[in-house]
Amino acid sequence: MNTVERFCQLCRKPVKFLRNLNLFPSIPRSTNHADLQNERISTRLLILLLFLSTATIIMYTSLIKANKIVDIGAPTFEVYSQLYITYSQTLTCPCTTISVDYKRFLNAEYTFHQVCSSIFVTDDWINHIAPSFENQPYDPPSFVWTGTNIFHSLSALCELSNKTVSESLTRFYSNQYISATITPSYLFQSQIQSMLDQFVSSTANNFLLSLQIVLDTNHANALLSAKQTNFLLVLAREYALIDIVPLSYDGCECGYSAQCTQTAGIYSYPNLTTVFSVTGQYVGCFPLESLLQSTLECFYRQACIDKLNFYIRHNSFMNVTALDSTLASRFFENSTIHELINKLMIEEWNQSIMYESYYNACKPISCT
Repeated sequence: MNTVERFCQLCRKPVKFLRNLNLFPSIPRSTNHADLQNERISTRLLILLLFLSTATIIMYTSLIKANKIVDIGAPTFEVYSQLYITYSQTLTCPCTTISVDYKRFLNAEYTFHQVCSSIFVTDDWINHIAPSFENQPYDPPSFVWTGTNIFHSLSALCELSNKTVSESLTRFYSNQYISATITPSYLFQSQIQSMLDQFVSSTANNFLLSLQIVLDTNHANALLSAKQTNFLLVLAREYALIDIVPLSYDGCECGYSAQCTQTAGIYSYPNLTTVFSVTGQYVGCFPLESLLQSTLECFYRQACIDKLNFYIRHNSFMNVTALDSTLASRFFENSTIHELINKLMIEEWNQSIMYESYYNACKPISCT
């Protein structure tokens, strides 16, 4: 027997052994060919499953990364930033200080509409348009009659908005951000921005609610305007009584609505001819209601201001410059004052969220 034949004979033995291997013999042992064949197939399936399971475990073990816990004491912000880039999914840094005031890492600044810093809200302008009532007839639709009240109201709204935002920001800054561990930068920025947006919205809503309460109170209590722009007091001498007569503006009666208005004008007397209509300005039952419906269109146009200045000057001429229409603004020239008030008269919010300052205030004990 040559070497090849001997090798083939050796190979046949394990093949024959595997072919006849039966790990599930029946008891008593069966001699039925079909039963034996089923038992051998079951044996082969078991071996195949064991092989596949073992191979899967070996492959998983070779691919999986073993986690090694490393503790870094009091890491600086730069060290933390590098660690987070590499180990963002597993990095944990407990804070020494778990509550941090917003003012430590947040700065919010705001810019008001330019009218709030213009001459139109100053005493100089208000005194300039104030008439001498010795020679001024009672005329509610006239800009001259109600102009001072309207610009007093505009000045007050600017001042009140500024005070409201300033005080609200002070309270907001005193709130605390609470976290037991360092919050990742992306999540921290998102959370604080959401809180800022909510702060701006709630501050505006609270301001508008307070303003609406004032307006509703004026109308519900039928308060008499100081210049009798909503009701006229008429003395009935024969009865020694005073009649209260509601005024009307463009067919709208103040007894039914406080929002009645008409375009403000300047008139010649005694025939009450309109000599100038003030673009965007309205007069009505209450100066504040009139102001909220008015726009600043005239005060963006130098020609309109000059013409108004010409008609209202009483003792002196005042050099008044129009609002700058080239300045970037979220509002339009024909936006109503009410639309400005809806945004607290604020043109722009500039917010700075300083993540590094938050990290330094948190002062992690260590990072793991």
